[in-house]
Amino acid sequence: MTRFVITELATEDIGQIWDYIAADSSEQADQFIDLIYAEILRVGSSPRIGHRRSDVAAQPTLLFWPVGRYLIVYRTNSEETAILAVLHGSRDIPAVLRDREPDE
Repeated sequence: MTRFVITELATEDIGQIWDYIAADSSEQADQFIDLIYAEILRVGSSPRIGHRRSDVAAQPTLLFWPVGRYLIVYRTNSEETAILAVLHGSRDIPAVLRDREPDE
């Protein structure tokens, strides 16, 4: 099993998701964040379950795992699985990823 990390930016994404949902209901926000973390743990234990999205990411090493209308964006190799972002599907995902990842 590879080492598993959640980047600081992904953690910030999750906090922003909680804030957005909590504006209507903190209970629903808590429940959804629990779901996100459960899916992050699933990715961590089975890192190849994601799929590539050439339509939103030029980097072939990025994988995506859906959670409702959100995407967990991650990279995995033999040493590490890193959660890079948790983004709503309506966001400009290519722009966000360009800002977070250098071109390979």
